[in-house]
Formats: sequence, structure tokens, C-alpha cells
Amino acid sequence: MPSMPSMPLMPSMPSLSALALAALVAAPLTGCYKDDEVEPGDAPPVEETIPDEELETPAPEPPAEPLVIVAKTLRFVRAEDGISAGFDLDGRVSERGDRESCGIADFEAPDGTAGIDNTFTNVLPLIEAGGGQALEGFVQEAVNDGDMLVVLEVDGLDDPMNDDSVSVTMLRGVGQPYIGTDGLIESWQTFDVDPIAPWSRDDTARVKDGVLEAGPFEFELPVFVFDFEFELTVSRARLRIEFEDGEPARGVLGGSVELQNMLDIVDNIEGGQRLPGIVRTIGARYADLDPDEEGDCRALSTTIGFELAGAFLYDDTDRPDK
Repeated sequence: MPSMPSMPLMPSMPSLSALALAALVAAPLTGCYKDDEVEPGDAPPVEETIPDEELETPAPEPPAEPLVIVAKTLRFVRAEDGISAGFDLDGRVSERGDRESCGIADFEAPDGTAGIDNTFTNVLPLIEAGGGQALEGFVQEAVNDGDMLVVLEVDGLDDPMNDDSVSVTMLRGVGQPYIGTDGLIESWQTFDVDPIAPWSRDDTARVKDGVLEAGPFEFELPVFVFDFEFELTVSRARLRIEFEDGEPARGVLGGSVELQNMLDIVDNIEGGQRLPGIVRTIGARYADLDPDEEGDCRALSTTIGFELAGAFLYDDTDRPDK
């Protein structure tokens, strides 16, 4: 029986797994790309994640604590050779004989500013000659005893050199201060506030070149002479405070005082029996503000200077209603 011809052998078929592996290897080399697909050799974009704590809005800084200042001296500013510290209270530059200021000429500030109203400097020597030479001594004694503490609270002061938005409150302090070797109140003592004493506030104050200015406002200055207490009412009050090295150093308070208010004061100064008559005659002669219907002025302009010290207020002190 003849033998059957032999069939040629079929090449072996690759396995399914081998084909899949080859397809994966060849795909990057032969496949097509879409526009939004990564080009060869480029790393895929990495999405940056920001920690949750970095996404939070930072908490605002707490407001600065109010700056508290106490006046450690109080004195009447005197003029010399037509020069006086103070303010232009009536908005006029008055010459001698000016009817609007009852004939009283204005002074000039040390920096050359004209129209400074401080006519009380003309009356003060006459009061002293009449027996009131100890008046400023009484005032300083009252300050050192804690009976006449003028406290200033400055809110919103971000920069003691320049700040366009500052509030100033004038208060009456309470407490027995410590006195330094210079005979004046030591700095950075803590006081209470008299909650029933008159107070004033100005929310339009500003600081420029290290000088704070506030006003006009009305302020009642407590005055003690022996056992008698009265209020010196200062109207049209203007305040100026000078800073040195970021700390309050000195200041002036200008305003008008009614003649009647002055009479209430001198009537109670021991040993000054002649003073009421002097105030009525000489005071009326030098009055330069608040003319009545007949053109007679009923108030005198004055300027009070003071040295300042930093201070604190007790956290639980009573505050006047605002």
C-alpha cells in the first residue's frame, strides 16, 4: 500500500497573552493622538493640592490697645514779645482795635502762625499781683494729690508719627499717684476713671509729623482750691500733643473761658479778696471772645500747657456713659 504523502507542518500560533503584550508595546509607537493627549516624552500634568489650612483666611489682628496719658503738670501758657503757643479760636487774625475781637490783638505762634488767641496771658500778671501768685502752685498740688487728674485716652493710634483716623477722650482720673524725685507724677501708673465726672470725646483727631491735634470740643477741667471744688469750663477747646520717640511728651489745650466762670474761681481763693474786682474790671477789658448784642466780649481766650506721662486704666474701672 502506497504511503500517504506527508503534510507540511503549520507554524505554531502565538498565545493570546503574547499578542496582548505585543499590542501594549506597539501601541505608543503606532497609535494616533488626540489634541488633548500628552505628547511623547511629556510628563502628565500634576494637579497641585493646597493644604486646607493654607486656604483659610487669616484671622484679623486684634485692635491696638488705647494709649492712656495723664497730665503730670498743668500751667497757664504765657506770652512773651507777642509770641505765644496756642490756637486761632475765632478764625480771625485780629489787630489792636479790631471790633470783632473787642479791640484785642492776637499773638503769633513760635512757628510763625498768626491769629493765636491767648488773652488770659495779659490778665494773669494782674491776678498774681492781686494775691493770686500761688494759683498755679495750688493747681500743681491738686495734680500731685490726685484731685485734678486729666486723663487722655487715644484710640486707633496705629502710627505715632502719622495717622489720619484717631479718637481722643478726655476723662477725669481717680487715684493717688506716686510722685518721682522731680516732684511730678511717675510714668506708667494705673488709675481709675471717675464715671460721673464730665468728659469729652473727639473722633476726628489726626496725627501728622508726630503731632496729634483734636477739637474743637468742650471740656470741663476740675479745679480744687483747699476744700472747694469747681469746674473750669473750656469751650471751643483745641488740643495738641507732641510725641517724642513714639511716646507722648507735652501738649497744649486752648479754648475760651467765660468771665463769670473765672469769678466763681477767684471768689474762693484764700487771701485773694481783691481778685474778684480785678477780674471784673481788667478781665472785661481783655475779654476777646463771645461778644454780646452790645459788642462787649464775655469770654477770654486761654492756653493751658502740660507735660505728659504714659499711664494705664484698671480693666474693671467704671466708665462714663458714651
